[in-house]
Amino acid sequence: MYLKSITLIGFKSFAEKTTMEFTPGVIAIVGPNGCGKSNVSDAIRWVLGEQSARALRGGEMADVIFNGTESGRKPLSLAEVSLTFADCREVLPTGQIAGMETNFDEVTVTRRIFRDGRSDYFINKTPCRLRDVQSLFMDTGIGRSSYSIMEQGKIDKILSSHPEDRRSVFEEAAGITRYKSQKREALRKLEYTEANMTRLTDTIREVKRQIVSLQRQASKARRYQALAAEARHLDTQVARRRYEEIQAACAEVQRALNEARGDLAKGRDAIALGEREVAALRGSAEEAEARRQAVLQKRRDLQTQIERCEERMRSTKERLGEARSGIETAERESGEARERLAEARAHEAGLRQRLNLLHAERERRQREAAASREELEAALALERERDSLIQRRQDEALQAEGDLINWRNQETVLERQRQESALAAQKLAAERTAAAEQERSLQQRLEALQAEVAAFQRTFESSRHALSGGEDALREADQNCVALAAEFAETQAVLSERRSRREVLRQLHDTYEGYSEGARALLGGHFAEVDAEVRRAILGTLADLIEVEPRYAVAIEAGLGAALQAIVLADANAALRLVDALQRRSLGRATFAIKEEEEGLGGMPFQARARPDGALCWAADAVQCAPLAHALVRNLLADTAIVPDVRAALDLHRRDAGLTLVTVEGDVLDHHGILSAGSVKSLPLQVLGRRNEIVALDAEIAAREARFRDLSARKGDWEGRRAAARQAVGDRQTEIRARATDLSGKQALLASLRGEARDAGSKIAAIDLASREMEQRRAEISAEQDRGRAAVLAAQERQG
Repeated sequence: MYLKSITLIGFKSFAEKTTMEFTPGVIAIVGPNGCGKSNVSDAIRWVLGEQSARALRGGEMADVIFNGTESGRKPLSLAEVSLTFADCREVLPTGQIAGMETNFDEVTVTRRIFRDGRSDYFINKTPCRLRDVQSLFMDTGIGRSSYSIMEQGKIDKILSSHPEDRRSVFEEAAGITRYKSQKREALRKLEYTEANMTRLTDTIREVKRQIVSLQRQASKARRYQALAAEARHLDTQVARRRYEEIQAACAEVQRALNEARGDLAKGRDAIALGEREVAALRGSAEEAEARRQAVLQKRRDLQTQIERCEERMRSTKERLGEARSGIETAERESGEARERLAEARAHEAGLRQRLNLLHAERERRQREAAASREELEAALALERERDSLIQRRQDEALQAEGDLINWRNQETVLERQRQESALAAQKLAAERTAAAEQERSLQQRLEALQAEVAAFQRTFESSRHALSGGEDALREADQNCVALAAEFAETQAVLSERRSRREVLRQLHDTYEGYSEGARALLGGHFAEVDAEVRRAILGTLADLIEVEPRYAVAIEAGLGAALQAIVLADANAALRLVDALQRRSLGRATFAIKEEEEGLGGMPFQARARPDGALCWAADAVQCAPLAHALVRNLLADTAIVPDVRAALDLHRRDAGLTLVTVEGDVLDHHGILSAGSVKSLPLQVLGRRNEIVALDAEIAAREARFRDLSARKGDWEGRRAAARQAVGDRQTEIRARATDLSGKQALLASLRGEARDAGSKIAAIDLASREMEQRRAEISAEQDRGRAAVLAAQERQG
């Protein structure tokens, strides 16, 4: 295995995308100080998982992102480094991480960081965790702190460190670091599992302790149910007798009530007369009270006005005192001000007198100075005039001679300048021709580059549109994944709750909870002395042999009552033997039902007569049962009808007192006229409802399991879409960043060409201006030569 290449984008000084290719063997990176050699080693350490910014020579991790330059280069928003390793199929377990059977021959590890602090890791462009990167290079000697990266001073540090510190280096070289890491992870999981086992053991111990208590409570509850049923029956009989006694007392009270009503009518007339008199007196009292309240109100208003006047008087007196004090203060201040004004006026008069004297003295001295200056200027002017006349005569002589020499020298200079101007004009013409050619070349390159930049911009915009579409798809996938995850969790929770509920109900059903102790002992098969023939005679409980529509389950359970837990037997001998076994073991009582032969029925239905008015149906019509229980159910539900409510039961009982009526809520009115009504929860058994609920839960659980599987498949599909969209967005972003970098380079080149074109145009304009100035200068030289010749002739004439 060897390092094949490293690619840096926006990492420290590498603003542009930079790729360094390596070959097997020794590779050295050389260059002057500050060119970025150390940044390459920092990039390798960083992509391998370095988390310390100080180790990368920075204050925070965002410092590794290119931060711009003073020349106007803008900072970047991310940094990315990729390491590519080749010939690593036998060294790096990439297949194990990717879930494949074979490893990759070439592996690219990428790390990307944004300015907001978010950092991503990739293995072959697949998102992964830092832990996956560390696990990939474990035992290979490659890592942020392994011996593969030896910075300055590290060898001395290893040699001078303790043996315990050097041990990690030897373990890494020996290839056991991975196994030690796996050992630590396994030990951590074992500790976590042991903690869970301890908690589970405590929970089981607590539940077992509670089971014993709950069993005692269940036994007490069953005894309470039996005693409560007997107490209700006795209460019903007592209530019936009390009802008859109360009916007789009510008749006597009714007679007394009629007599009292007559007396009450007479009393009401007397009370009405008294109330009218009281009303008249109340009206007079209210008028007097109103007059008294008016007088009191007027008295309060007068008192308020008096208080306000007194308050204004006090306020006026206080303001008058304050005004007097202010007047006295003002008078004192006025006297002081008058004294200060008199002093100021006297001082002002003295100052004015002194100022007048100073003005007179200044004017006198100014007149004397003016007379002296006039005399001095007249003398100096006369002297200057004589000197200037003498000097002018001397200068004229010298000037004439110097002008002659100067004009001759100037003519020579002007001739040389004219020749140089001609040469310069030729040179400017050649330079203008070259500059024009350069401008045409730059213009052609500029047009070609502008077309290329425009094409790049169109491609860049199309990539940005594609990225926007990919981001929309990623957002849609994220939203669907979140929604499906929530629905998946909700469905899983409801499914778990329904399964738990079904399991509890099945345990209650399998353990015959709610049955008598004897019935549970027989049905549970706890009697070893009962032979196989007797066991075969047990056909099951009546509740197991019938099926009821869910809407009538409560009514049928109330109508059958304790008969639901009856054990149906094939013959009477089996019943005798089972009763004998219960008595010997002293395990309570059980209810038995002997299967009856349906002779002469001829397949006739349970009820042969029409449904009574006001009834929903006959109770037997709501029951479906096995053939062996037909006669038993017919006898138990004979003359039993199901009605909507207690009111309908009472109405039907008055018309046909021989029926037993059961409401859909479980209220029972038997043919003796005894009504048993109340909450469904007060019924001693809920066997049919429990079994119907188990059936309903089975159907619901099957539907929810199908929904769960569908959600799981959809969730996996959307997660795959999300991963693909995220990968596409990442690839598109990388492509856009690369295109943006290329576009920035071409735009910089375009700006440079435009600058050069402007410089060329400016140069041509400067050459044209210099040419015009040169022509103007040549004309001026010719004119000066003419004037010089004329001056030389004039000077020669004066000397001659």
